[in-house]
Amino acid sequence: MLRAARDAGVKRVVLTSSFAAIGYGHPPTDQLFTEETWTDLNGEGLTAYVKSKTLAERSAWDFVAREGGALELAVVNPVGVFGPVLGRIIPPRSRSCCA
Repeated sequence: MLRAARDAGVKRVVLTSSFAAIGYGHPPTDQLFTEETWTDLNGEGLTAYVKSKTLAERSAWDFVAREGGALELAVVNPVGVFGPVLGRIIPPRSRSCCA
């Protein structure tokens, strides 16, 4: 996607990542999370989801640094995303949080 955006002359791509990419694998802190903060992939108990979000966002930043040219990347790391369910079937686990 980033390569196609660059080749099409897109100025900026906004990537919706996750708090998972920055907030896990390190001790709790009162410090603000910045562009320098990443989940520690060697931390204990990380799920595949947390690792995948971290690796995906890092890959995006690496691509822009190496091959992005004038392409700008902005990333949003929400801690939760709320909205309507996209399908008809709602797994029981999902319903329990919203009842």
